[in-house]
Amino acid sequence: MIIEKNILGYLLLYPGSILKIKVPEFNNVAHEKIFKSICDLVKAYKCKVSIIDIKDHLRSAGQLDKIGGIGYLLELIDSCDFGLSENALATKTR
Repeated sequence: MIIEKNILGYLLLYPGSILKIKVPEFNNVAHEKIFKSICDLVKAYKCKVSIIDIKDHLRSAGQLDKIGGIGYLLELIDSCDFGLSENALATKTR
């Protein structure tokens, strides 16, 4: 679960990195929903998206409260290992 949080925290800060990693298998359903939301936004807009965009996307899909709200998204960022690089991130998802 710590690896999942690290991956999501990194992606919340650098959503464009999602295009460079293999889709991980999440054990936590909320994490899977957050990952899908980031994927959807990056694919749709092909540009950098913010945590606000992700929050709004989850809210419009009726998922924000189910994943733990904006507080949980911020917690994921706070728990992120800032030493991660895109290469390390790709390795953690395999």
